[in-house]
Amino acid sequence: MKKLVLLAATATIALFSCKKNNDVAQVKNVVLSHINITEAAYLAVGENAKQNLLKSETTEEQDTMPKLFVIDLDGTMQSIQFQYNAPGISNESREFLNKNLQVLPISFISVGNEYIWMRNCKYVLTDEENYPEELESFVSSLKYSTNEYQYLIRKKDGSVIDMNQLKEDFLSIDPYNDYQVPSGKLYPIENGFYISVADPNPRVVKVTDNGTNVAEITTVAQANLNNFVVNKNGIVAGMCYQEDTSYDGYTMKPLVFFPNGTSETIYTYKNWESGKNNVIVSIAGKWFFISAIKNYADKSEISIFRISVEDQTVAIDSVRTQIVPFVYSSISNSMPRYSESSVVSYIENGYLVTFDAETEQFSSIEVPEFKTKDCFQGLNGNMYAYENNLLEKIYVYDVTKKEVSTINTDKSSIVATWGYAPTPEFNASKNAFIQYGQNVNGNFMTVVTDCITGKALCSESLETEGIKVSLLYKLF
Repeated sequence: MKKLVLLAATATIALFSCKKNNDVAQVKNVVLSHINITEAAYLAVGENAKQNLLKSETTEEQDTMPKLFVIDLDGTMQSIQFQYNAPGISNESREFLNKNLQVLPISFISVGNEYIWMRNCKYVLTDEENYPEELESFVSSLKYSTNEYQYLIRKKDGSVIDMNQLKEDFLSIDPYNDYQVPSGKLYPIENGFYISVADPNPRVVKVTDNGTNVAEITTVAQANLNNFVVNKNGIVAGMCYQEDTSYDGYTMKPLVFFPNGTSETIYTYKNWESGKNNVIVSIAGKWFFISAIKNYADKSEISIFRISVEDQTVAIDSVRTQIVPFVYSSISNSMPRYSESSVVSYIENGYLVTFDAETEQFSSIEVPEFKTKDCFQGLNGNMYAYENNLLEKIYVYDVTKKEVSTINTDKSSIVATWGYAPTPEFNASKNAFIQYGQNVNGNFMTVVTDCITGKALCSESLETEGIKVSLLYKLF
C-alpha cells in the first residue's frame, strides 16, 4: 500500500472538492485531538519490515507501513492510539481514521515537564481502499501533499495542540537535542513556552495552551535572538544580531524587549568591546550580563553586570571584574543561559566553572579528565562526557562531591553494529546520549544510552512481530 501524506494548512485537514458520490455528504475539518501515551516510557517510530514479503506484486517499488508506538518500562511495544474528530462525522468514519491514519514526527522535543513537541509530522494512511464513502474527498486530499506539521502533546491527558501557525520557521532548534532550555533557545512556562523563530521573519514568540486544540501564538520580540531569557513578567532579553554598516557583517547588541513592543539597550559597547564574548543569563530569577573582555596566554578577564528591570526601566550595575585561570574560548557557547538553581556549572578548557548568583562571582576547579572531551550538563547539575562515538565509557563529574567517575556502558541490547558511529546528541532532561544513524546492514536505528546507569537501549532490539524501530525517544 502506498503511503499517503496529508495536505493541510493546520491540524484541521483540508479537503479537495472531488466526490465519488455527490449524494453522500463529505466529512470536512478532521482534527487530531488526542493520542494515548499513558504509562509510556518511550515513543518510537517503526515500520512493518515484513510487508513487502506479503505482497504478490514485487516489480514496483513498495512502501513499508510506518507507525508510531509506545514502549513501557518492560519493553512492551504497542501501536499508539490516535483520536480524530470532525463535525458530523459518523462513528464508522471516526473509527476508520482512529485505526488507519498515522501521525509520524521527524523528532520529539521536551517542553518543560508538561509537554512533548512532535516536530515536522507527516500523515500516513495505512488503508486507502476500505474507507467509508463520506471520507472520499478526505482520502483524495492525502495523495499529493509534502507538508509537515507541528503538534504539542499535553502529557497529563494526551491532548493534541496545533502549532502550525509557525510552520517551518523554527530557528536553530536541534531536532534531536533536548538541550534547548539551558542553552536559551526555548523557555517553558506554565501552559506553554517561548521560542525564537528564524527567517524570513526573525522574532521571539509565546506559545500558549489555552485549553483548546489550537495554540495561541503571539510575538513578544521582533528581533533576531539566537539565545534569550524571559522573566516572570514576560520581559525578554538577549543578544541581538544587528547589521553593522561600518563593515560587511553583524554585531551582537544586548537588548530588553517589553510586552508593549518597546525595547531598550542594556549596555553600550566601547569600540574595542563589540567583538568580545558576551552573554545574558537568567540564574535563579536574576539577570546578569557577562562579558569575557580580555584573554591572556593562560587566563581571562571577565566583567559581571547585574540587570534590573522595573516597569519600563532597565538598570545595569557593575558587580565586579575578576580573573579566571583559563582562556575563555567562547563564553557565549559554554555558559548555560537559564537555571532555576542559584548555581550553574559547566566545563571550559578543562576547568569546572561555577557561577553563584548569590555571591555573584565565578569559581573554577581544574578537571584534567575533561580537558580534551566534549562535555554536557544534565538538569541534575552533573557534567557528562564520552571518549569516542562508540560510547563504550561515559565520564561523570559530580558537582556536589567534586569527583569524576567512569561508567562502562552496557551495549548488550545492540544487536547490530554501526556502519559509522554517529556523534552522540546529549538529552539534558533525560540525562542520556542519543544516536541516530545506519547500522552495517543499512537499516536506520536509534540508540539511547542512559548516563546514570550506562544501560543502552537500541531500536534494533525492539523488533517484534516484524516491526523495526528507527526513531526512539525517552520520555522520562
